[in-house]
Amino acid sequence: MAATTQATDSLQFQDSQGTPTAYRLFITPEFMTWRSDVQIQNWRLLLGNSFIDQLDGFALADKLSERYGEAHFYVIDPYNSAECWYVAREGHRVRSFGTHDQPQFRGEPLSFEVEYREDADEDEADEYAEGVPYTLTAADSLSVEPGPMPASGTHGHGWLATTHPDVPNSRLKGALPL
Repeated sequence: MAATTQATDSLQFQDSQGTPTAYRLFITPEFMTWRSDVQIQNWRLLLGNSFIDQLDGFALADKLSERYGEAHFYVIDPYNSAECWYVAREGHRVRSFGTHDQPQFRGEPLSFEVEYREDADEDEADEYAEGVPYTLTAADSLSVEPGPMPASGTHGHGWLATTHPDVPNSRLKGALPL
């Protein structure tokens, strides 16, 4: 985690195309989680700072969903008081929410959102009228709430990676804490 959130997480370099930037990211071990439809779902999480902005996390989710059927993208940005969640299936957005997007919701409400709307009391009715505006709630309903995971729910190991094959991790500066 320190490699993608505390250490220098990018490097500009020369290649045949010019001067691109490579970013360091962490790919978590594989998680086995229970979803609301009682299926075991295996998934991984990519963690990194700037690379998602540079590579467009929405396009990345679309591309991953082409290969794996479904992909999600979540952002919680405390600096801009912004939240975003995005679900793509078969290469296309199915549903999304963004605090500063216009419109904030796109696509038809997902089943977990309909449940929140139906279960809302008088005070929550307006809050859930269009859908679920909270990234952690969406993530918890669609896969698992981001945060610490018990080792018993994982198998395999994580990897440090970069966004360009010509830039190995050893080229990024800074010693990583143990």
